[in-house]
Amino acid sequence: MVQSIRQGGTLYNFVPFADKFLPDAAVLLAARHQRDRQRCPALPVRLEDPAEALKAVRAAWQQPWASGAAILAGEQLIGYLFADKLFDQLLGRTAWVRSAGHALAKGVSCDLYQELYAAAAPSWLAYGCFDHYVMAAADDQELLAAWYSLGFGQQQAYGLRPIELADGSPTGESGRMTVRSAGPADRERFAAMAPLTAEYQVQAPVWAPVPAEIGAARPAMYGSVLDDEDAMLWLAEVDGQVIAFQVYYPAEPQAYDLFVPNQCAELAAAATEPAWRGQGASRALAQHALKNLYQQGYQWCLTDWRTANPLSSRAWPHLGYQRVVYRLHRRIDERILWARG
Repeated sequence: MVQSIRQGGTLYNFVPFADKFLPDAAVLLAARHQRDRQRCPALPVRLEDPAEALKAVRAAWQQPWASGAAILAGEQLIGYLFADKLFDQLLGRTAWVRSAGHALAKGVSCDLYQELYAAAAPSWLAYGCFDHYVMAAADDQELLAAWYSLGFGQQQAYGLRPIELADGSPTGESGRMTVRSAGPADRERFAAMAPLTAEYQVQAPVWAPVPAEIGAARPAMYGSVLDDEDAMLWLAEVDGQVIAFQVYYPAEPQAYDLFVPNQCAELAAAATEPAWRGQGASRALAQHALKNLYQQGYQWCLTDWRTANPLSSRAWPHLGYQRVVYRLHRRIDERILWARG
């Protein structure tokens, strides 16, 4: 681990992050969140309270195999960075810097993230975690520049949009297209749409792999949506043929997620048959769904998409979703364990 550096006349010492830093880390996180809300007021206000921020940073730190680094100026904590480790069938061995897993004091250059990462990340590689993920505010250009300089790139965007009275007047249907809520009789037809998203995203420029065993399980997983009392599944039809769907749920954020407001729903999955893309099905579905959500008292809707997916990257912002967080990704060359010159 990097021991210390001197920058602008200040000596910064790097030490492993530990439980004792949690209260001060919460103060830094609450202040960072306040700055984030100045750029993006849609973010929940409650996290500006250090007591609420403490719940978030503690939840992130209590994730499995968390490790990281802290920066001290004298005895004062001025920054921290830590990640938990996830061992997953699809993603492999990965390290995740959650939204609550990093913060710097106001006025401290984001360039210090380079040293923080240098101090924290070797412990992630020691567990075989060569894929690193960071949740970063989409409107913080200085923060993003720091991570880009470390070789990270955008992988996933998370967007929020308000649900307003104006959303209660659907105008998206046209011609033969109709929109309706799904029912038990739609199980087979909906399950047959399970491959749509994967079939698109395994191609250029997304190239998101889907192992055969995961793809084979998807029709049953889609069918089970109709058994979920929380699911709100909408179908677009033309002449009785289902051509598109959107499924919504009450948003259930983790305690370490800082970007999900109260009274928020989540658009969890959506797809349109290739022959019908660009013909208004997504807008018609969204308008019907948002009307229903407004009537239920929801005030916000969250969704996410691969930034390399050109269809999603156009469609969701056009439907009012503002990017609030990016999931950044860097893959470390595994040969670094033995190719040392």
